[in-house]
Amino acid sequence: MGHVKIRGIILRLTNVKDYDRYLSVLTKEHGILSVYAKRIRSGKSKLGSRCQLFSFADFELFENKGHYSLNEVWSVYAFPGLQKDVLKLTAASQLAEIILDNTHERQDSEPLYELFVRACYELDRGEKDTYLLTWLAEMKMMNSLGYLPQLYTCRTCGQPIEEEGFTYFDFHNGQVYDREHGLRKSQDFTAEIGKVSRPLLTVLRYLADCPIERTYTLQLSPAVIDELGQFTLRFVGARLDKNYDKFSIFKDFALPSVDSVIDPENDPSADPVNDPSADPVIDPENDPSSDPSTGEGP
Repeated sequence: MGHVKIRGIILRLTNVKDYDRYLSVLTKEHGILSVYAKRIRSGKSKLGSRCQLFSFADFELFENKGHYSLNEVWSVYAFPGLQKDVLKLTAASQLAEIILDNTHERQDSEPLYELFVRACYELDRGEKDTYLLTWLAEMKMMNSLGYLPQLYTCRTCGQPIEEEGFTYFDFHNGQVYDREHGLRKSQDFTAEIGKVSRPLLTVLRYLADCPIERTYTLQLSPAVIDELGQFTLRFVGARLDKNYDKFSIFKDFALPSVDSVIDPENDPSADPVNDPSADPVIDPENDPSSDPSTGEGP
């Protein structure tokens, strides 16, 4: 029993009673904490404006027998660029849902914490495509959750995948096949097999091996961004047994979709716009100089 100070980011708000609310706060050391905020929705509350969805803040909590209540909060960063953009809010909500569904309270979640805070920081800056940031974050999250795909050797014969062009990927088992064995496997109607281009395979290998702080430094062509999105949707759905696709609302209501948001003429990438077989580009200069997960930036 006593007061605890933590830094975290709010992933979900749950209203209770007339004026109260539960805050689901993702922290570095303690995973997700459920924090009871009494009368925070009343007009007289001084804390309500600092406890919005995706607010990044320092929290003073009162802990009693494993239950937490909010005492004070100090804002670190509110991500105003994210809060004002419906597409960016949708992206952050989708990432938050994956974390909430697959992380337990008081479970160590440092990689997910760092990935999500950095994703919000990049979405807020608005210098990279929203869809690209979302799918990069999702694939890196899957690695952190224990669903690291096997991308270097054929699942059937064990030989290294070095051939150019496309190869095959088994979404249920999370492993690649060379072209010969993948073609045979794809003829099994019960298998969840798909083709993967060489540029996408390069991206997936990079995400599997890179440190978290380098996750969002990739520059990709529109074609590879689109392929990464389709791959991520199938892979996450197959491995987590749930369809995470909040972006579908934009298709249903004819709002801006990936095809209309990505402008090939203004795409900064020098890779597969005209040459789909080329490898993606890593952009070292666009890597954030500050570490948003520690609160030293933005």
